[in-house]
Amino acid sequence: MKNRIIISIFVFIIMTIFIFPENRYFADFSADLFFPSNRDFSDTYSRSPFSVKIGGGYKINEKIRLWGSLSYLSKKGITPVLQESAKYREFYFAIGTGFKVDLSNRLYIVLKEGIALLNYKEEALGLENRGNALGFTVGNLFCYSLSDRVTLFQEISYLYAIDKVEGTNITMGGFRIGVGCRYGF
Repeated sequence: MKNRIIISIFVFIIMTIFIFPENRYFADFSADLFFPSNRDFSDTYSRSPFSVKIGGGYKINEKIRLWGSLSYLSKKGITPVLQESAKYREFYFAIGTGFKVDLSNRLYIVLKEGIALLNYKEEALGLENRGNALGFTVGNLFCYSLSDRVTLFQEISYLYAIDKVEGTNITMGGFRIGVGCRYGF
């Protein structure tokens, strides 16, 4: 099974080199630490839960990119006052544009911004709260090209979204700091 996965990845890489010689598309994966802006979230679930993100995009030209990403976060916690268990799950989908700034032959920064749709579900104190919130995201990637197709990056971004729950505005989002790998094809 392990050999089949390795062979499949190798075949995919070879195929993309021949099918997409211009290297205009990219796919990436990253792992992030999330620092929520909502203090109630931090008190219940911790100050820096871990999330994963997959993404991809298209290079319009050497400097401008269109991108999209999907992030997943799941966390269990304890309510601060009543000490009851709580569970939180969120997906967020974001799309936007990015602008590349070259620093050297292999080192560059991508400044990015976009809109985000956050889908969440929280179970606490015997209640279930779920919904969607529309927001925005801004950030930058510090990138190092290992080759024409493989890039390592460190990302710092901020997500802001707001939803109304039982007549009260709830702020969601916060800073995300992560590392990842990008493959161009």
